Amino acid sequence: MSDAPFVEKLVEPAADTEASKGVRTRLTAVLAELNPVGGKTDAGGEKGEKPRKKKKKKQQ
Repeated sequence: MSDAPFVEKLVEPAADTEASKGVRTRLTAVLAELNPVGGKTDAGGEKGEKPRKKKKKKQQ
């Protein structure tokens, strides 16, 4: 792991442990929840929107 995170090394099937299998399962579940197209969401689960700024009227 001396060159991490710049190189992705494959884990050989023989070197796969129960712990790594469990972590991979949890990671897969979290990645399945993500929705990059939907954007960020607030704590309520709805899409968060920024408040709109009012336009300033030009003074004459």
